[in-house]
Amino acid sequence: MEEQPGPSTGDRRSAFNHRRRAARTINTSPTAQDAVEDQDLVQEPEKDVATTSHLEMMKVGVQGRCRFQKIYIRGTKKSTTAYKPEADAPADDRTLSIIPTEEEKQGRPETTQYLVVGFVLAANPSKYTPKSVGNSSRNKDREQARKARGTLDAERNIIRAVVPMTEFVSDTIKYYAACHSTHGLCTLRVILVDDIFFFDEFWRDVVPSGKVKDRKARLSLACKYHAAYTKKPPEKPRTIIRKPDNSTASNAIAVTRETNAANVLFLQYSLWQLSGQPQSLTALEKTLESLLPDLAKMPAKEGTIAFFEFDSEMVATDASKLVEEAKIMYPSLRPLDPDLVMSLHTALRNSGKAMKLPYGSLGLFLEFGHDRAKAGWAMEILEPVVVQILHDIELFNRVHTGPSLWTPSNVTAASANLTPFVSSLRSALSEIKDFLLAQAVGLREQHGGVQQHQSLDDLMAKIGNCVDKEALMALHEQFFAIHGEQLATANSKGADYINELIDFIDMALGAQSVNNTQDGGSGKGKGNVTG
Repeated sequence: MEEQPGPSTGDRRSAFNHRRRAARTINTSPTAQDAVEDQDLVQEPEKDVATTSHLEMMKVGVQGRCRFQKIYIRGTKKSTTAYKPEADAPADDRTLSIIPTEEEKQGRPETTQYLVVGFVLAANPSKYTPKSVGNSSRNKDREQARKARGTLDAERNIIRAVVPMTEFVSDTIKYYAACHSTHGLCTLRVILVDDIFFFDEFWRDVVPSGKVKDRKARLSLACKYHAAYTKKPPEKPRTIIRKPDNSTASNAIAVTRETNAANVLFLQYSLWQLSGQPQSLTALEKTLESLLPDLAKMPAKEGTIAFFEFDSEMVATDASKLVEEAKIMYPSLRPLDPDLVMSLHTALRNSGKAMKLPYGSLGLFLEFGHDRAKAGWAMEILEPVVVQILHDIELFNRVHTGPSLWTPSNVTAASANLTPFVSSLRSALSEIKDFLLAQAVGLREQHGGVQQHQSLDDLMAKIGNCVDKEALMALHEQFFAIHGEQLATANSKGADYINELIDFIDMALGAQSVNNTQDGGSGKGKGNVTG
Protein backbone atom coordinates (compact mmCIF):
# COMPACT_ATOMS: atom_id res chain seq x y z
CA MET A 1 0.00 0.00 0.00
CA GLU A 2 1.49 3.29 -1.03
CA GLU A 3 1.90 5.97 1.64
CA GLN A 4 0.39 9.38 0.97
CA PRO A 5 3.08 12.09 0.73
CA GLY A 6 2.73 15.35 2.57
CA PRO A 7 2.57 18.70 0.82
CA SER A 8 5.58 19.13 -1.42
CA THR A 9 6.48 20.69 -4.74
CA GLY A 10 6.43 17.32 -6.47
CA ASP A 11 3.16 16.05 -4.99
CA ARG A 12 0.98 16.20 -8.12
CA ARG A 13 0.88 12.55 -9.09
CA SER A 14 -2.77 11.67 -8.57
CA ALA A 15 -6.25 13.11 -8.41
CA PHE A 16 -6.47 11.72 -4.89
CA ASN A 17 -3.63 13.94 -3.70
CA HIS A 18 -5.24 16.86 -5.51
CA ARG A 19 -8.48 16.34 -3.60
CA ARG A 20 -6.62 16.19 -0.31
CA ARG A 21 -4.75 19.43 -1.02
CA ALA A 22 -8.03 21.10 -1.96
CA ALA A 23 -9.62 19.89 1.28
CA ARG A 24 -6.70 21.21 3.30
CA THR A 25 -6.97 24.58 1.54
CA ILE A 26 -10.63 24.85 2.50
CA ASN A 27 -10.33 23.64 6.10
CA THR A 28 -7.02 25.01 7.32
CA SER A 29 -8.38 28.23 8.75
CA PRO A 30 -7.67 28.47 12.50
CA THR A 31 -11.37 28.27 13.35
CA ALA A 32 -12.05 25.14 11.28
CA GLN A 33 -8.86 23.43 12.41
CA ASP A 34 -9.55 24.15 16.07
CA ALA A 35 -13.11 22.88 15.71
CA VAL A 36 -11.90 19.55 14.30
CA GLU A 37 -9.33 19.15 17.06
CA ASP A 38 -11.82 20.09 19.79
CA GLN A 39 -14.09 17.24 18.71
CA ASP A 40 -11.36 14.65 19.41
CA LEU A 41 -9.77 16.41 22.37
CA VAL A 42 -9.41 14.24 25.48
CA GLN A 43 -11.65 16.03 27.97
CA GLU A 44 -10.42 14.29 31.14
CA PRO A 45 -6.64 13.78 30.82
CA GLU A 46 -6.42 12.30 34.32
CA LYS A 47 -8.53 9.34 33.11
CA ASP A 48 -6.61 8.89 29.84
CA VAL A 49 -4.95 5.43 29.89
CA ALA A 50 -2.93 3.51 27.28
CA THR A 51 -2.71 -0.30 27.23
CA THR A 52 -0.37 -2.82 25.59
CA SER A 53 -1.55 -5.99 23.85
CA HIS A 54 -0.37 -7.82 27.00
CA LEU A 55 -2.80 -5.65 29.05
CA GLU A 56 -0.16 -3.55 30.82
CA MET A 57 -1.80 -0.19 31.54
CA MET A 58 -0.17 3.24 31.95
CA LYS A 59 -1.57 6.69 32.56
CA VAL A 60 -1.13 9.19 29.74
CA GLY A 61 -2.12 12.35 31.60
CA VAL A 62 -1.22 14.83 28.86
CA GLN A 63 -3.32 17.99 28.66
CA GLY A 64 -4.40 18.79 25.10
CA ARG A 65 -4.03 15.32 23.52
CA CYS A 66 -6.30 14.69 20.55
CA ARG A 67 -7.60 11.26 19.66
CA PHE A 68 -6.58 9.88 16.25
CA GLN A 69 -3.89 12.57 15.94
CA LYS A 70 -2.25 12.76 12.52
CA ILE A 71 1.26 14.17 12.17
CA TYR A 72 3.75 14.71 9.36
CA ILE A 73 7.15 13.00 9.64
CA ARG A 74 10.33 13.66 7.74
CA GLY A 75 10.95 11.50 4.63
CA THR A 76 8.81 9.87 1.94
CA LYS A 77 10.12 6.30 2.23
CA LYS A 78 9.43 3.72 4.90
CA SER A 79 12.31 3.11 7.29
CA THR A 80 13.78 -0.36 7.81
CA THR A 81 16.04 0.66 10.70
CA ALA A 82 15.10 -0.86 14.04
CA TYR A 83 14.72 1.33 17.11
CA LYS A 84 17.73 1.13 19.45
CA PRO A 85 17.36 2.91 22.80
CA GLU A 86 21.08 3.59 23.15
CA ALA A 87 21.13 5.46 19.83
CA ASP A 88 17.56 6.72 19.36
CA ALA A 89 16.18 7.53 22.82
CA PRO A 90 16.18 11.26 23.65
CA ALA A 91 18.06 12.43 26.72
CA ASP A 92 16.04 12.83 29.92
CA ASP A 93 16.35 16.61 29.64
CA ARG A 94 15.27 16.64 25.96
CA THR A 95 12.15 14.46 25.98
CA LEU A 96 9.59 14.62 23.17
CA SER A 97 5.99 15.67 23.75
CA ILE A 98 2.92 13.76 22.62
CA ILE A 99 1.44 17.09 21.53
CA PRO A 100 2.47 17.72 17.89
CA THR A 101 4.48 20.71 16.78
CA GLU A 102 3.16 23.16 14.18
CA GLU A 103 5.49 21.57 11.61
CA GLU A 104 4.03 18.14 12.39
CA LYS A 105 0.48 19.47 12.03
CA GLN A 106 0.97 21.40 8.81
CA GLY A 107 3.64 19.35 7.04
CA ARG A 108 6.67 20.44 5.09
CA PRO A 109 8.19 19.42 1.73
CA GLU A 110 9.39 15.81 1.71
CA THR A 111 7.20 14.73 4.63
CA THR A 112 4.62 11.94 4.98
CA GLN A 113 1.50 11.80 7.13
CA TYR A 114 1.21 9.22 9.92
CA LEU A 115 -1.40 8.31 12.54
CA VAL A 116 -0.36 8.35 16.21
CA VAL A 117 -1.60 5.10 17.81
CA GLY A 118 0.21 5.14 21.16
CA PHE A 119 3.69 5.34 22.62
CA VAL A 120 6.69 3.28 23.76
CA LEU A 121 9.08 3.80 26.64
CA ALA A 122 12.08 5.57 25.12
CA ALA A 123 14.84 4.16 27.33
CA ASN A 124 13.51 0.59 27.58
CA PRO A 125 10.62 -0.21 25.19
CA SER A 126 10.35 -3.86 26.31
CA LYS A 127 10.38 -3.08 30.05
CA TYR A 128 6.88 -4.52 30.53
CA THR A 129 6.88 -6.92 27.58
CA PRO A 130 6.92 -10.65 28.47
CA LYS A 131 10.15 -12.26 27.38
CA SER A 132 8.45 -15.55 26.37
CA VAL A 133 5.06 -17.19 26.49
CA GLY A 134 6.28 -19.97 28.81
CA ASN A 135 4.05 -22.53 30.49
CA SER A 136 0.73 -21.96 32.21
CA SER A 137 2.23 -21.51 35.68
CA ARG A 138 4.57 -18.80 34.41
CA ASN A 139 1.66 -17.12 32.66
CA LYS A 140 -0.24 -17.08 35.94
CA ASP A 141 2.77 -15.57 37.71
CA ARG A 142 2.98 -12.82 35.08
CA GLU A 143 -0.74 -12.21 35.36
CA GLN A 144 -0.52 -11.85 39.12
CA ALA A 145 2.47 -9.49 38.83
CA ARG A 146 0.61 -7.36 36.28
CA LYS A 147 -2.47 -7.10 38.49
CA ALA A 148 -0.27 -6.20 41.46
CA ARG A 149 1.28 -3.34 39.49
CA GLY A 150 -2.12 -2.03 38.45
CA THR A 151 -2.22 1.06 36.26
CA LEU A 152 1.32 2.41 36.00
CA ASP A 153 2.09 6.06 36.56
CA ALA A 154 2.89 8.09 33.45
CA GLU A 155 6.54 8.10 32.43
CA ARG A 156 8.17 11.29 31.25
CA ASN A 157 10.47 9.95 28.51
CA ILE A 158 8.18 8.34 25.95
CA ILE A 159 8.12 8.28 22.15
CA ARG A 160 5.03 8.25 19.96
CA ALA A 161 4.15 5.08 18.05
CA VAL A 162 2.80 5.75 14.56
CA VAL A 163 1.53 3.95 11.44
CA PRO A 164 1.47 5.34 7.87
CA MET A 165 -1.69 6.89 6.47
CA THR A 166 -2.99 5.07 3.38
CA GLU A 167 -5.58 5.77 0.70
CA PHE A 168 -7.55 2.59 1.42
CA VAL A 169 -7.58 0.12 4.33
CA SER A 170 -4.25 -1.65 4.01
CA ASP A 171 -3.71 -5.42 4.07
CA THR A 172 -0.55 -5.09 6.16
CA ILE A 173 0.77 -2.79 8.84
CA LYS A 174 4.11 -1.84 10.34
CA TYR A 175 4.68 0.18 13.48
CA TYR A 176 7.24 2.97 13.84
CA ALA A 177 8.62 5.22 16.57
CA ALA A 178 8.79 8.97 15.87
CA CYS A 179 12.17 10.10 17.22
CA HIS A 180 15.16 12.38 16.50
CA SER A 181 13.16 15.61 16.32
CA THR A 182 14.93 18.28 14.25
CA HIS A 183 13.30 21.62 13.43
CA GLY A 184 9.99 20.29 14.71
CA LEU A 185 9.95 17.11 12.56
CA CYS A 186 10.81 13.54 13.55
CA THR A 187 12.26 10.57 11.68
CA LEU A 188 11.21 6.92 11.91
CA ARG A 189 12.51 3.75 13.53
CA VAL A 190 10.83 0.33 13.40
CA ILE A 191 9.33 -0.93 16.69
CA LEU A 192 7.58 -4.10 17.89
CA VAL A 193 3.83 -4.22 18.43
CA ASP A 194 4.34 -5.92 21.83
CA ASP A 195 6.09 -2.80 23.20
CA ILE A 196 3.37 -0.29 22.24
CA PHE A 197 0.99 1.26 24.77
CA PHE A 198 -2.06 1.80 22.52
CA PHE A 199 -4.30 4.79 23.22
CA ASP A 200 -7.79 4.08 24.51
CA GLU A 201 -9.53 5.01 21.22
CA PHE A 202 -7.98 1.98 19.48
CA TRP A 203 -9.36 -0.44 22.11
CA ARG A 204 -13.04 0.34 21.45
CA ASP A 205 -13.71 -2.86 19.47
CA VAL A 206 -11.05 -5.03 21.14
CA VAL A 207 -12.05 -7.61 23.75
CA PRO A 208 -9.41 -7.69 26.53
CA SER A 209 -10.10 -11.33 27.32
CA GLY A 210 -8.80 -14.09 25.10
CA LYS A 211 -5.43 -14.71 23.50
CA VAL A 212 -2.72 -12.11 22.98
CA LYS A 213 -2.53 -12.83 19.24
CA ASP A 214 -6.27 -12.10 18.91
CA ARG A 215 -5.85 -8.76 20.67
CA LYS A 216 -2.91 -7.91 18.40
CA ALA A 217 -5.00 -8.76 15.34
CA ARG A 218 -7.92 -6.58 16.50
CA LEU A 219 -5.61 -3.69 17.38
CA SER A 220 -3.98 -4.04 13.97
CA LEU A 221 -7.39 -3.87 12.27
CA ALA A 222 -8.30 -0.75 14.26
CA CYS A 223 -5.03 0.97 13.36
CA LYS A 224 -5.35 0.11 9.66
CA TYR A 225 -8.96 1.30 9.58
CA HIS A 226 -8.30 4.66 11.22
CA ALA A 227 -5.12 5.18 9.16
CA ALA A 228 -7.09 4.96 5.90
CA TYR A 229 -8.49 8.07 4.22
CA THR A 230 -11.09 5.90 2.47
CA LYS A 231 -12.57 3.37 4.90
CA LYS A 232 -12.77 0.43 2.53
CA PRO A 233 -10.37 -2.08 0.97
CA PRO A 234 -8.83 -1.29 -2.41
CA GLU A 235 -10.61 -2.56 -5.48
CA LYS A 236 -9.47 -6.01 -6.55
CA PRO A 237 -7.76 -6.24 -9.95
CA ARG A 238 -9.98 -7.59 -12.70
CA THR A 239 -8.90 -10.27 -15.15
CA ILE A 240 -9.91 -9.32 -18.69
CA ILE A 241 -10.02 -12.11 -21.26
CA ARG A 242 -9.24 -10.93 -24.77
CA LYS A 243 -8.94 -12.83 -28.00
CA PRO A 244 -5.23 -13.14 -28.86
CA ASP A 245 -3.88 -11.21 -31.84
CA ASN A 246 -2.41 -14.44 -33.19
CA SER A 247 -5.17 -17.01 -33.43
CA THR A 248 -2.63 -19.85 -33.42
CA ALA A 249 -0.92 -18.72 -30.22
CA SER A 250 -1.91 -20.54 -27.05
CA ASN A 251 -1.66 -17.54 -24.75
CA ALA A 252 -5.23 -16.26 -24.44
CA ILE A 253 -4.53 -15.77 -20.76
CA ALA A 254 -1.19 -15.98 -19.00
CA VAL A 255 0.02 -15.90 -15.42
CA THR A 256 3.46 -15.26 -14.00
CA ARG A 257 5.81 -18.09 -13.12
CA GLU A 258 5.27 -17.43 -9.41
CA THR A 259 1.48 -17.46 -9.79
CA ASN A 260 1.69 -20.66 -11.82
CA ALA A 261 3.72 -22.30 -9.04
CA ALA A 262 1.24 -21.18 -6.38
CA ASN A 263 -1.75 -22.44 -8.38
CA VAL A 264 -0.16 -25.83 -9.12
CA LEU A 265 0.67 -26.33 -5.45
CA PHE A 266 -2.84 -25.24 -4.45
CA LEU A 267 -4.38 -27.72 -6.89
CA GLN A 268 -2.23 -30.60 -5.61
CA TYR A 269 -2.92 -29.64 -2.00
CA SER A 270 -6.65 -29.70 -2.72
CA LEU A 271 -6.30 -33.17 -4.26
CA TRP A 272 -4.39 -34.36 -1.18
CA GLN A 273 -7.15 -33.00 1.08
CA LEU A 274 -9.76 -34.86 -0.95
CA SER A 275 -7.89 -38.18 -1.16
CA GLY A 276 -5.81 -38.16 2.02
CA GLN A 277 -3.32 -40.50 0.33
CA PRO A 278 0.41 -40.27 1.18
CA GLN A 279 1.23 -40.49 -2.54
CA SER A 280 -0.54 -37.16 -3.07
CA LEU A 281 1.59 -35.51 -0.39
CA THR A 282 4.75 -37.01 -1.92
CA ALA A 283 3.75 -35.62 -5.31
CA LEU A 284 3.20 -32.21 -3.69
CA GLU A 285 6.70 -32.27 -2.18
CA LYS A 286 8.16 -33.33 -5.53
CA THR A 287 6.41 -30.46 -7.30
CA LEU A 288 7.67 -28.02 -4.69
CA GLU A 289 11.25 -29.17 -5.27
CA SER A 290 10.78 -28.97 -9.04
CA LEU A 291 9.17 -25.52 -9.09
CA LEU A 292 11.44 -23.93 -6.48
CA PRO A 293 14.86 -25.60 -6.77
CA ASP A 294 16.51 -22.81 -4.77
CA LEU A 295 14.72 -24.06 -1.63
CA ALA A 296 17.10 -27.03 -1.57
CA LYS A 297 19.94 -24.55 -1.02
CA MET A 298 18.37 -22.85 2.00
CA PRO A 299 21.03 -22.08 4.62
CA ALA A 300 21.30 -24.09 7.82
CA LYS A 301 24.06 -22.22 9.68
CA GLU A 302 23.45 -19.25 11.97
CA GLY A 303 25.52 -16.62 10.18
CA THR A 304 24.16 -17.50 6.75
CA ILE A 305 20.58 -17.58 8.03
CA ALA A 306 21.10 -14.15 9.60
CA PHE A 307 22.32 -12.75 6.26
CA PHE A 308 19.09 -13.81 4.55
CA GLU A 309 16.96 -12.25 7.32
CA PHE A 310 16.14 -8.97 5.58
CA ASP A 311 13.55 -7.76 8.11
CA SER A 312 16.26 -6.56 10.49
CA GLU A 313 19.85 -5.34 10.40
CA MET A 314 22.70 -7.83 10.62
CA VAL A 315 24.73 -7.58 13.84
CA ALA A 316 28.49 -7.94 14.20
CA THR A 317 28.35 -11.38 15.84
CA ASP A 318 26.31 -12.83 12.96
CA ALA A 319 28.66 -11.24 10.42
CA SER A 320 31.65 -12.86 12.13
CA LYS A 321 29.86 -16.23 12.10
CA LEU A 322 29.17 -15.85 8.37
CA VAL A 323 32.84 -15.08 7.72
CA GLU A 324 33.85 -18.32 9.47
CA GLU A 325 31.13 -20.34 7.73
CA ALA A 326 32.17 -18.98 4.33
CA LYS A 327 35.69 -20.37 4.82
CA ILE A 328 34.15 -23.86 4.84
CA MET A 329 31.36 -23.34 2.28
CA TYR A 330 33.52 -21.42 -0.21
CA PRO A 331 37.19 -22.40 0.31
CA SER A 332 38.38 -20.38 -2.70
CA LEU A 333 36.68 -17.19 -1.50
CA ARG A 334 38.90 -14.26 -0.59
CA PRO A 335 39.14 -13.29 3.13
CA LEU A 336 35.94 -11.51 4.15
CA ASP A 337 35.62 -8.32 6.19
CA PRO A 338 32.76 -8.55 8.77
CA ASP A 339 32.18 -4.78 8.61
CA LEU A 340 31.81 -4.89 4.83
CA VAL A 341 29.52 -7.93 5.13
CA MET A 342 27.21 -5.90 7.40
CA SER A 343 27.33 -2.92 5.02
CA LEU A 344 26.50 -5.15 2.03
CA HIS A 345 23.59 -6.62 3.97
CA THR A 346 22.25 -3.14 4.81
CA ALA A 347 22.62 -1.96 1.21
CA LEU A 348 20.88 -5.12 0.01
CA ARG A 349 17.94 -4.43 2.34
CA ASN A 350 17.72 -0.77 1.36
CA SER A 351 17.77 -1.60 -2.35
CA GLY A 352 14.40 -3.33 -2.13
CA LYS A 353 15.78 -6.21 -4.22
CA ALA A 354 17.09 -8.47 -1.46
CA MET A 355 14.75 -11.31 -2.40
CA LYS A 356 16.40 -11.52 -5.83
CA LEU A 357 19.57 -13.00 -4.29
CA PRO A 358 19.35 -16.82 -4.61
CA TYR A 359 20.56 -18.87 -1.67
CA GLY A 360 23.08 -20.63 -3.89
CA SER A 361 24.63 -17.34 -5.05
CA LEU A 362 25.70 -16.03 -1.64
CA GLY A 363 29.37 -16.85 -2.26
CA LEU A 364 29.32 -15.07 -5.61
CA PHE A 365 27.63 -12.04 -4.03
CA LEU A 366 30.25 -11.80 -1.27
CA GLU A 367 33.10 -12.21 -3.77
CA PHE A 368 31.75 -9.47 -6.04
CA GLY A 369 31.01 -7.27 -3.02
CA HIS A 370 34.56 -7.46 -1.68
CA ASP A 371 35.96 -6.95 -5.17
CA ARG A 372 33.94 -3.80 -5.90
CA ALA A 373 33.41 -2.14 -2.51
CA LYS A 374 35.17 -1.26 0.72
CA ALA A 375 34.00 -1.06 4.32
CA GLY A 376 33.02 2.44 5.35
CA TRP A 377 31.46 3.46 2.03
CA ALA A 378 28.35 5.62 2.28
CA MET A 379 25.06 3.85 1.52
CA GLU A 380 24.28 6.10 -1.45
CA ILE A 381 27.52 4.83 -3.05
CA LEU A 382 27.21 1.21 -1.95
CA GLU A 383 23.57 0.61 -2.94
CA PRO A 384 24.12 1.07 -6.74
CA VAL A 385 27.08 -1.32 -6.49
CA VAL A 386 24.88 -3.95 -4.82
CA VAL A 387 22.14 -3.51 -7.44
CA GLN A 388 24.71 -4.03 -10.21
CA ILE A 389 26.03 -7.14 -8.45
CA LEU A 390 22.51 -8.62 -8.33
CA HIS A 391 22.15 -7.91 -12.05
CA ASP A 392 25.48 -9.61 -12.80
CA ILE A 393 24.53 -12.64 -10.68
CA GLU A 394 21.24 -12.94 -12.56
CA LEU A 395 23.09 -12.96 -15.90
CA PHE A 396 25.67 -15.40 -14.55
CA ASN A 397 23.02 -17.84 -13.34
CA ARG A 398 21.16 -17.58 -16.64
CA VAL A 399 24.09 -18.72 -18.78
CA HIS A 400 26.12 -20.71 -16.25
CA THR A 401 26.29 -24.40 -17.11
CA GLY A 402 28.38 -25.66 -14.22
CA PRO A 403 31.68 -24.92 -12.52
CA SER A 404 35.00 -25.62 -14.14
CA LEU A 405 36.66 -28.53 -12.40
CA TRP A 406 39.91 -28.66 -14.39
CA THR A 407 42.70 -30.32 -12.43
CA PRO A 408 46.38 -30.37 -13.45
CA SER A 409 47.25 -33.77 -14.89
CA ASN A 410 50.00 -35.89 -13.35
CA VAL A 411 50.37 -38.39 -16.18
CA THR A 412 52.99 -41.07 -15.51
CA ALA A 413 54.17 -44.06 -17.41
CA ALA A 414 52.14 -46.31 -15.12
CA SER A 415 48.78 -44.58 -15.21
CA ALA A 416 46.78 -41.93 -17.05
CA ASN A 417 45.01 -39.25 -15.03
CA LEU A 418 41.38 -39.14 -16.14
CA THR A 419 40.49 -36.02 -14.18
CA PRO A 420 40.18 -33.75 -17.26
CA PHE A 421 37.97 -36.31 -19.00
CA VAL A 422 35.73 -36.85 -15.95
CA SER A 423 35.51 -33.09 -15.40
CA SER A 424 34.42 -32.62 -19.01
CA LEU A 425 31.88 -35.40 -18.57
CA ARG A 426 30.55 -33.60 -15.51
CA SER A 427 30.19 -30.36 -17.48
CA ALA A 428 28.33 -32.21 -20.23
CA LEU A 429 25.94 -33.73 -17.69
CA SER A 430 25.40 -30.27 -16.19
CA GLU A 431 24.51 -28.93 -19.64
CA ILE A 432 22.02 -31.76 -20.16
CA LYS A 433 20.48 -31.08 -16.75
CA ASP A 434 20.20 -27.35 -17.51
CA PHE A 435 18.60 -28.20 -20.86
CA LEU A 436 16.01 -30.43 -19.16
CA LEU A 437 15.23 -27.74 -16.59
CA ALA A 438 14.89 -25.10 -19.32
CA GLN A 439 12.57 -27.41 -21.27
CA ALA A 440 10.47 -27.89 -18.13
CA VAL A 441 10.14 -24.12 -17.73
CA GLY A 442 9.16 -23.74 -21.37
CA LEU A 443 6.64 -26.57 -21.07
CA ARG A 444 5.04 -24.95 -18.04
CA GLU A 445 4.82 -21.54 -19.73
CA GLN A 446 3.65 -22.80 -23.13
CA HIS A 447 -0.03 -22.61 -22.21
CA GLY A 448 0.15 -19.59 -19.94
CA GLY A 449 0.52 -21.41 -16.63
CA VAL A 450 -2.04 -23.00 -14.33
CA GLN A 451 -4.72 -20.77 -12.86
CA GLN A 452 -6.37 -21.45 -9.52
CA HIS A 453 -8.78 -24.41 -9.50
CA GLN A 454 -9.98 -26.48 -6.56
CA SER A 455 -9.83 -29.69 -8.60
CA LEU A 456 -10.34 -31.05 -12.11
CA ASP A 457 -14.05 -31.31 -11.33
CA ASP A 458 -13.97 -27.61 -10.47
CA LEU A 459 -12.39 -26.86 -13.85
CA MET A 460 -15.02 -29.00 -15.61
CA ALA A 461 -17.77 -27.10 -13.80
CA LYS A 462 -16.31 -23.78 -14.97
CA ILE A 463 -16.28 -25.08 -18.55
CA GLY A 464 -19.85 -26.35 -18.23
CA ASN A 465 -21.05 -22.96 -17.00
CA CYS A 466 -19.08 -20.99 -19.59
CA VAL A 467 -21.17 -18.92 -22.05
CA ASP A 468 -18.38 -16.94 -23.70
CA LYS A 469 -16.28 -18.34 -26.55
CA GLU A 470 -13.07 -16.58 -25.59
CA ALA A 471 -13.43 -17.58 -21.93
CA LEU A 472 -14.03 -21.17 -23.07
CA MET A 473 -10.80 -21.06 -25.11
CA ALA A 474 -8.91 -19.84 -22.05
CA LEU A 475 -10.33 -22.63 -19.85
CA HIS A 476 -9.57 -25.16 -22.58
CA GLU A 477 -5.93 -24.07 -22.40
CA GLN A 478 -5.98 -24.93 -18.70
CA PHE A 479 -6.26 -28.64 -19.51
CA PHE A 480 -3.10 -28.40 -21.59
CA ALA A 481 -1.42 -26.31 -18.89
CA ILE A 482 -2.15 -28.97 -16.26
CA HIS A 483 -0.99 -31.71 -18.65
CA GLY A 484 2.21 -29.75 -19.33
CA GLU A 485 2.77 -29.40 -15.59
CA GLN A 486 2.42 -33.16 -15.16
CA LEU A 487 4.92 -33.82 -17.94
CA ALA A 488 7.40 -31.29 -16.56
CA THR A 489 7.19 -32.82 -13.09
CA ALA A 490 7.59 -36.36 -14.43
CA ASN A 491 10.55 -35.40 -16.63
CA SER A 492 12.26 -33.77 -13.66
CA LYS A 493 13.22 -37.29 -12.53
CA GLY A 494 15.80 -37.30 -15.32
CA ALA A 495 17.37 -34.13 -13.95
CA ASP A 496 17.39 -35.67 -10.47
CA TYR A 497 19.21 -38.75 -11.76
CA ILE A 498 21.80 -36.55 -13.50
CA ASN A 499 22.26 -34.67 -10.23
CA GLU A 500 23.07 -37.96 -8.51
CA LEU A 501 25.67 -38.77 -11.18
CA ILE A 502 27.21 -35.31 -10.75
CA ASP A 503 27.40 -35.88 -6.99
CA PHE A 504 29.21 -39.20 -7.54
CA ILE A 505 31.68 -37.49 -9.89
CA ASP A 506 32.29 -34.73 -7.36
CA MET A 507 32.99 -37.34 -4.70
CA ALA A 508 35.48 -39.09 -6.98
CA LEU A 509 37.22 -35.86 -7.94
CA GLY A 510 37.34 -34.80 -4.31
CA ALA A 511 38.85 -38.14 -3.27
CA GLN A 512 41.48 -37.88 -5.99
CA SER A 513 42.38 -34.35 -4.93
CA VAL A 514 42.89 -35.49 -1.34
CA ASN A 515 44.96 -38.53 -2.32
CA ASN A 516 47.12 -36.54 -4.70
CA THR A 517 47.94 -34.22 -1.82
CA GLN A 518 48.75 -37.13 0.50
CA ASP A 519 50.94 -38.83 -2.10
CA GLY A 520 52.82 -35.68 -2.94
CA GLY A 521 50.98 -35.32 -6.24
CA SER A 522 52.04 -38.78 -7.51
CA GLY A 523 48.51 -39.62 -8.66
CA LYS A 524 48.75 -43.19 -7.28
CA GLY A 525 46.72 -42.85 -4.07
CA LYS A 526 43.66 -44.93 -3.32
CA GLY A 527 40.53 -43.55 -4.99
CA ASN A 528 42.29 -41.93 -7.96
CA VAL A 529 40.20 -41.51 -11.08
CA THR A 530 42.78 -43.16 -13.30
CA GLY A 531 42.89 -45.68 -16.08
